Amino acid sequence: MRLGTLIVSIIRLVLSCCVAIIPFAVNANELIYWIDVPKSKPTVATISVDTSQLGDFILSPSRDIPASNQTALDISCITSQKSRLTVKYDKPIRCESIQWSVRFKPLKANEYDASSQQSIYSPTGWWLLFEWGNLPRIIGNEAAAICVVGRDDVCKKLPDIHSAPLLFAWGKQTATITTDKLKLTLFADSTILTPELPNISRQLERQYTYLSQVFSQNRLFDWSLIWVAIDQKYKKVGGAAGTNAYIANYLVADDELTDKTLPMLLRVSAHETVHGLSNYTLPSWINESLAEYYAFKAVQLSMVKTSAPVDEWAKRRNTFPHADVGLYIAHKKVTEDKDMSYYPLFYLKGSAFWQELDLALQASEKKLDDYISLLSSPNIQSTDLNQAFIDAMIKIIGSSHWATISNKYL
Repeated sequence: MRLGTLIVSIIRLVLSCCVAIIPFAVNANELIYWIDVPKSKPTVATISVDTSQLGDFILSPSRDIPASNQTALDISCITSQKSRLTVKYDKPIRCESIQWSVRFKPLKANEYDASSQQSIYSPTGWWLLFEWGNLPRIIGNEAAAICVVGRDDVCKKLPDIHSAPLLFAWGKQTATITTDKLKLTLFADSTILTPELPNISRQLERQYTYLSQVFSQNRLFDWSLIWVAIDQKYKKVGGAAGTNAYIANYLVADDELTDKTLPMLLRVSAHETVHGLSNYTLPSWINESLAEYYAFKAVQLSMVKTSAPVDEWAKRRNTFPHADVGLYIAHKKVTEDKDMSYYPLFYLKGSAFWQELDLALQASEKKLDDYISLLSSPNIQSTDLNQAFIDAMIKIIGSSHWATISNKYL
């Protein structure tokens, strides 16, 4: 289907009290994490796992965000005698089942920062569970899924520990967007974006078509999208990506959309789409800066006005924290010293680096898109760009021009 012939049925608004149905086949050998949210207390859920067939097993802690302040889980072991024991990580134990509680932050109007990656409950009738700090793993049992109690067709597989984290959304969905290449289930905190959905769907398909080519993916993009408003007074618009899902803020002012709402939503969405599409092993500074630059390029395809990274960096560098620090050093400050104050450089200075390099390539009738695969490194601890990538750049733009750009940014 061509973009110009998107059929009317691309959008199916679901404004009644319905539940998101996610077709899912549970394998008999999979562990099921059952999540139960009582109607009387929608911000607290109980997760339970039947471990009666495992014999002795060892529980390992949930993956978590570095320096997270989340409260440690209190995990109970229900024994065959129906007594309760406290499960200790990395110690063998035998239980009929294990269970623990997780909490959801109630959404307040226009306040939630999507990059905070906190599990949330929306009064409109849906929940979003982040894996971080909430889903311990049973060692040796990689096949697992999480399902909603009473709705065993509302499930999602747990990603392996080397993949992006789980973002599990369920409840009353706002809309579905379906095209030849996209199947998106949308959860939003209000219906304010509803009139824009046909336009947004066209833009998202343009973005995905382009980005899937750049990052060598050719598959149906079947994702959950969670959109949450944030007031422009907070001066931030965030997002976070997981396995087959992402959350993004959209900008409002006094509960109304602004002229920046659509450009910023599309840009954050494109950034998170890059994270979802890319299978390359990249240092964090490359991972974030490349996603930010290609978000800019993807939005440009939509003919939506958005600021260019080189212009944004030129405007803000005189007041930007650590502006004179190169991206290599900034990466080490973040990864080795755990100093996250350098992280914003990846987005702004990093994306400006890629744009300036791409412009140099375009002057020689080449483009960065064709060299992305050379960036992948078998060593995730590496900071520097691959020599193969550097050599390719020098061959095209010359050693002098490469030195100018690298000295300016790296």
